Amino acid sequence: MAEFSQARGLRTVAVHSGETSAPRASALQALENGDLDIVYAVDIFNEGVDIPAIDTVLMLRPTESPVIWLQRLGRGLRRSVEKTHLAVIDYIGNHRIFLIKARTLLRVGAGEGALRIALEKLDSHEISFPAGCEVTYELEALDILKSLIRQPRDGEELTAFYRDFRDRHGVRPTASEIQHAGFNPGRTGHAGWLGFVNDMGDLTSDMHSAWTANKGLLDEIETTRMTRSYKMLALRGMIEAGAFPGRIAIVDLAERVARLARRNPEIKSDLSVDPDDTAAIRSLLTKFPLKLLGEPEWFRLGPGTFETTIGGSHDLHLSELASEMVDWRLLRHFQTHGITYDQPDETHPAKAAEAPGSSPTPPALGPKIWEEYQRERIPLLFGAVFNTGSWNSGIVVIKDVNVKAMILLVTMDKSSMSVGDHYADEFASPTRFVWQTQTRTRRTSSHGKIISGEELGWTVHLFVRKSKQRDGRAAPFRYAGPVSFAGWEGEAPISVQWELAKPLPDALRPLFGLE
Repeated sequence: MAEFSQARGLRTVAVHSGETSAPRASALQALENGDLDIVYAVDIFNEGVDIPAIDTVLMLRPTESPVIWLQRLGRGLRRSVEKTHLAVIDYIGNHRIFLIKARTLLRVGAGEGALRIALEKLDSHEISFPAGCEVTYELEALDILKSLIRQPRDGEELTAFYRDFRDRHGVRPTASEIQHAGFNPGRTGHAGWLGFVNDMGDLTSDMHSAWTANKGLLDEIETTRMTRSYKMLALRGMIEAGAFPGRIAIVDLAERVARLARRNPEIKSDLSVDPDDTAAIRSLLTKFPLKLLGEPEWFRLGPGTFETTIGGSHDLHLSELASEMVDWRLLRHFQTHGITYDQPDETHPAKAAEAPGSSPTPPALGPKIWEEYQRERIPLLFGAVFNTGSWNSGIVVIKDVNVKAMILLVTMDKSSMSVGDHYADEFASPTRFVWQTQTRTRRTSSHGKIISGEELGWTVHLFVRKSKQRDGRAAPFRYAGPVSFAGWEGEAPISVQWELAKPLPDALRPLFGLE
């Protein structure tokens, strides 16, 4: 680089650990005096160099250390009377290592989802910097940065769901509500679930203080291994007793766990002892969860007591955060382990609806626009019965004395589907959806006549989803509402334009390709 610059008329030297290095001290003095334009250094001068007049820093090699990168940047951050600004030119661009610089400058925590949200905020001018400082990326550079970010498979959908839930209900979703929606709150691409909530701007200052002060403990609750629900039951008992943080007698804790098991058949099924035998529960707690929880630094098992080793001004907020995490871990444990219990003699309503000869139960209110529904729930919304053969296709026609409806079930990302990606389905605008029929559909066919409205009395209902799976299970569909025919093009297949009754919500637009 020194030779390259010299050939172009610049006064330069190279300083390194080899025999051909220029003298370090005299090179710096010449740079400070203005006798040199550039000093190229190899792993030298990262710190301990004080030349306020430096107004340009060139980054010529990659580093995975935010500290080293900031040290190099810091060589030019001293103020000088003749210096109006510092120019930093980083030549390491189209590589994932460059994400470290963006993360450092934008003060982003762990997880690539956190960085993606920070870049979105930067793009929309929602991030503030100290007076006189700014971070500006060209749009093309922002696109490159975003393309370098690896997201969890459901990361984009989770963020869209979170924002839509918050817009719809006025509060953020809890971890359990995210779990019920089919996502895994433990895989957000952020610093855990609470890190995700913080990156979304939804931790109050008190909650944020409680989280940062007790992050290790809360991370332990979120990630500790569970083969049974014992650990979370012990923590739930402490929380309900107002002893988290704090101390509780094991006798009291055993009785509270027994009470939880009597109230919840899933918990009762997961216990290896009779919930009415409190002595057995006390022995079980002492032998397994309390012993295991006591091994990290946050809990202590004493003679007849169990207690936390932390506490302070954020006790109430810490208890609230821990309670949310414990409820989610219990819910996920029961869901993923398929824990069942003896059902009453009466048949479950959903099973009764599928029984041969049974009458379908009509929906009480029908589907709500932009709410999510699992595929097997959709038929009940229209007074129909689910069966795999009919409802696993993209078009379902319901016709009886009360209902004449065509149901469109559209998966936008078809890369994981057997149909391939040759079907073009997209939102052309917040109120216009372009849908392509199957290759054999013609305008004069029965389906074609229903689509165009030539067959009177029919209503077309559109359900959409981004991808086929969510956290390894079938993803639900969002109800886009009854749609109106707005035109079509082509034949076998036909590209149909549908007008939506209500526009696609703002929070969902990036997910479905609308910015």
